Amino acid sequence: IGTSMAEAVPPKIVGETVNLLARGAPDIGANGLLRFYLLHVLFLPLILFLFFFVHYYKVVHFGISLPSDEEEVGQDTANKVPADRRVYFLPDVMIDEATFLIGFTTLMVVITAFFFSAPLESIANPQSTPLHTVAPWYFYWLQGLLKIADKTVAGVIVPGVLLVLLMGIPYLDRNPSRRGRDRRVAIISGVVAGIVMLVLSWMGTPYYAVQGAPSVEIVQELMPEEGMGPVREIGYGHLPIGVYDTRENPITDDEEFNHILHEFEAGIAHFAETDPSFINPYGILRVTQEQPSLKRIAWEINWLSPEGKEERFLRTFFLHEDSLYWEQYGLKDFSFVRPPAEE
Repeated sequence: IGTSMAEAVPPKIVGETVNLLARGAPDIGANGLLRFYLLHVLFLPLILFLFFFVHYYKVVHFGISLPSDEEEVGQDTANKVPADRRVYFLPDVMIDEATFLIGFTTLMVVITAFFFSAPLESIANPQSTPLHTVAPWYFYWLQGLLKIADKTVAGVIVPGVLLVLLMGIPYLDRNPSRRGRDRRVAIISGVVAGIVMLVLSWMGTPYYAVQGAPSVEIVQELMPEEGMGPVREIGYGHLPIGVYDTRENPITDDEEFNHILHEFEAGIAHFAETDPSFINPYGILRVTQEQPSLKRIAWEINWLSPEGKEERFLRTFFLHEDSLYWEQYGLKDFSFVRPPAEE
């Protein structure tokens, strides 16, 4: 999505050149992934280092601004008299910040090791975009904008204008006071901008202006092409072998699987009521043992079209015993490191 927006930069020769430089080839492949990897691990950290250097230079040279309620209105903080007492970056500030960084990194490592897992998903296929694929959360607003505007407007003009406005804020806002009661216009503008970003971010999710066929949406909700979903969340052990027809109101001995069957029936009933082209639908879920430690989950939905023609939707997934999807939102199972109990 990002490189296709770069292609929209006018004139055409510039957009095509930028797109080719970003991807490293006409299509996304190893060259494109390497470019984006280097961009994130080399170029962006160098830019961040430059910004930090300028920031710390200003802090050391001019000092830190006082709280807004203590600062004199109209005071030129860039030319104020240096403080009598200095706190040097080396070693004082660096030790304080290094201590915080070490503690925060340790916390992240513990959370990653014990409370989070990233199971392998389907093999990446550049020729197929999974249904309801979304950008990272911080780009939801841009994806929402792409749903309502041309990619030239949403991907080039609007972000460009926003970037210029952000850079120009210090020159546009001439208010000498930093106190909240004196900055109503700036505060209201910020609140409005935040609301607009939240609305656009919601529009960037699959819940806005993206709707597949009823049969596709029903299966997507329970077992999405990309991501986890309720079926993978309950795990391999809660998928009993068998054939389950929604017309027979099937019930098993597994409560978690019964919940999946209930959601399957509810999804079919919902679209039967809301979509007039989805007539007399019913679903069949088949769980079979394809190989040792590998189950085959086949979804089938049948219905009548408005012309009376029988329609059928089929989708098959495979779930391995060691995929560990069900540990995504809970403590990992470390029982294998404990010695066996003595009899």
